[in-house]
Amino acid sequence: MKILQPAALALMGWLLLTPPYVRNGKFDSNAPLSSWTEAAEFGSQAECEDYRHHVRPKEDLARNGQKGVINEAAEAKLRLRGQCVSADDPRLQKN
Repeated sequence: MKILQPAALALMGWLLLTPPYVRNGKFDSNAPLSSWTEAAEFGSQAECEDYRHHVRPKEDLARNGQKGVINEAAEAKLRLRGQCVSADDPRLQKN
């Protein structure tokens, strides 16, 4: 996960984080948030939650200017296991 400066955190608002990959298609949803991956940034919690529950992977690729083939079912499953957290959440700090 990227380390962000306090000024940058204040501007971002909300982050969609996804749990770290363990193996064999499994993810560790119990890992500390500081080890999760930042999937996207949003201006509000509502935008983040809406994206997490409704945006399809192909739209996500277009949003980020990427092209490629992805496993839509796996991407949706991972995003639903994610969490929307405030960018200044203290759980994001590495100890």
